[in-house]
Amino acid sequence: MMKSRQNKNRLKNGYHFQRLYARLLFILIDFAGNLILRPFIKKALPQNSSHRKVLLCKNDHLGDIVLFLQVLPEIKKVFLNDELHLVIGSWSKDLVNGNPYINKVIYYDNYFLNRGKNIVKKVFIDIISSINFVEEALKNKYDMAIDFRAYFPNMIPLLIFGNIKYRIGFTSAGLGFLLNHSEKWKENIPETEHFLDLIRIFSYGPHENKTDALDYLVDIDKAERLMNNYRINTDKKLILVHPFGGNATKKWEINAWKKVIRESIKNNCIVILVGQHPENPFVDLVDNQNVFSAINKTDIKTLAGLIKKAELVIGMDSFPAQFSIALNRKTIVIMSGIENRSQWYDKKDNVSVLQKEVDCSPCYRKNGCEKMSCLEIGSDEVVKLINSYL
Repeated sequence: MMKSRQNKNRLKNGYHFQRLYARLLFILIDFAGNLILRPFIKKALPQNSSHRKVLLCKNDHLGDIVLFLQVLPEIKKVFLNDELHLVIGSWSKDLVNGNPYINKVIYYDNYFLNRGKNIVKKVFIDIISSINFVEEALKNKYDMAIDFRAYFPNMIPLLIFGNIKYRIGFTSAGLGFLLNHSEKWKENIPETEHFLDLIRIFSYGPHENKTDALDYLVDIDKAERLMNNYRINTDKKLILVHPFGGNATKKWEINAWKKVIRESIKNNCIVILVGQHPENPFVDLVDNQNVFSAINKTDIKTLAGLIKKAELVIGMDSFPAQFSIALNRKTIVIMSGIENRSQWYDKKDNVSVLQKEVDCSPCYRKNGCEKMSCLEIGSDEVVKLINSYL
């Protein structure tokens, strides 16, 4: 009998490190830190006064930022009269521009999170942005900081250098002994619930599921201009397809995608291909009548506008799929077996996540395996879902 996904724990000895040597290293560091430094770390919450400066840390990739932004209105309720600053990687800049809940944004590009190819450049950027962050933290004199990232690398060391008096975060990436208040990462709950766990010490009750938290990013005019430039028939239903992923673990067969695209246009629909990719492997399907390519041609606001106009969004488990769900659109997600589906996707009537049941899933291996049999999902399954949504 196959072991249930929900029973396969992600944590190892309380850490997210899958490699034994990394766990052993942080077990030793945390043991020594708890023995030597922990007695000197104050645990009492700072006094509840208005107009505090609170630093929210979510130095992560685009899909993770989208998840975080969905709960930001709830976080603001806790700090209603306070000034909120946010730390993110510079690659997420366009996602937070104009966010009504954030007073200031600080950029920190960590080496391990930067997806650039030039190693020397990444090291240099990390050093410079670290220095800039510490300078900003010292200048702003934050009353507290909350690090919402539960994985390595976290922001805890820089919070110490920035002289932030009260620090909140998870213990699952190590260095928890440097936090004034820490939370243990819980298995088998949605990622958004993990974020909210960090603010429940402020007498925070049940939260409201907002469906418009990212609507400030939607620009229908930009989407319509793009469609007009392509002379797209707006009388037909629009299906948005994002067939790309950041690495080999998020790549579905091209021929399977082509079948999905061909079947989609049979429903009196048009298909627009979106995403960032060095080449277009679907050039043979683009006819500028029913199938259009906007690959490498959409910014965040244009993409948001297209998603809002779409009848259906189909994509790999990546940023555009999370973006579509956050904008409350019908979405089909094709997901490998590396991750636990229940962590990253809440159950919603207008969202379908296709993930093949295999014995080794979820494996939590960053680079997957050579076979990646968990991505052997038939195109017929996707077509069936498309027909049910249309």
